[in-house]
Amino acid sequence: MNVEIVKPYGFCYGVIKAIEITKKVRKDNPTSRIYMFGPLIHNEHINSLMKKLKITVLDLPYEEYFNIIDTLKIGDVVILPAHGHEKSLEKTLSDKGILFVDTTCKIISLLHQNIMKCNSKEIIYIGNKNHVEAITSSQLRDNVCFYDLNDGFIFKTPKTTNPSLFYQTTLTKNDIKEALKKIKVDYPDLKISKSYCNECSLRQKHLISEINNKKIPIIIGSNTSSNTISLLKICQKSTKINEFYLISNFEDVNKIKFDKEKQYVIFSGTSTPNELVEKIFKYIRSL
Repeated sequence: MNVEIVKPYGFCYGVIKAIEITKKVRKDNPTSRIYMFGPLIHNEHINSLMKKLKITVLDLPYEEYFNIIDTLKIGDVVILPAHGHEKSLEKTLSDKGILFVDTTCKIISLLHQNIMKCNSKEIIYIGNKNHVEAITSSQLRDNVCFYDLNDGFIFKTPKTTNPSLFYQTTLTKNDIKEALKKIKVDYPDLKISKSYCNECSLRQKHLISEINNKKIPIIIGSNTSSNTISLLKICQKSTKINEFYLISNFEDVNKIKFDKEKQYVIFSGTSTPNELVEKIFKYIRSL
């Protein structure tokens, strides 16, 4: 079968680091109850790894984690996932005397730092209202106005004409472009700060290039992963292809009717295990 695999693929550095930290936490605390405040990353295979490590993943609305802290005991350990959190969550854990470990991606940490340092009177943050990164980023300061990709401004709108603007790190350039087109109508003097993830942006760029070459994309990753869905959205909005696939696990490969006369190209989200990508690639190539 005519199939290629595009680099980079599989886990990004931030995901690898988060997994390494998590394994070390279990090793250093062999008998402790360990809780994770949300999925480490959005991938079912990593959820399975957490079960093997006997780490309890609490996938709850963000605000409820503050309530969970009241039920914890000295000796318990909390892992804060890669998508980021508010500093007030750390303070609440510290006040309770609960050991916590931070696995936040350095790109998101930098974004949070820039939002906190921003001296504009108001800030606009573009993102998906259901994503943890967006929730925590938009709650860092009282002067942040959240702009949801689907629903526009929610809760409040800026009063000034020249707010600063940040956005979720995994969005596509087209997502940002379309949102800016609408926002600039009322806020023409926006001060835009680039806050995308270079790794995600590179994979998106490569995908667009391969689509232009008329190759059929196969995207490997979870449908709960924002950066994976961003790759899928690029395919859905392209006018140059009408065939593409999203594969979440190895079994999904059997749902595809491959044509040996066509060219296929594999991409993956940054939260997709390397082993899964390589296994699927080798299998398709052998057909």
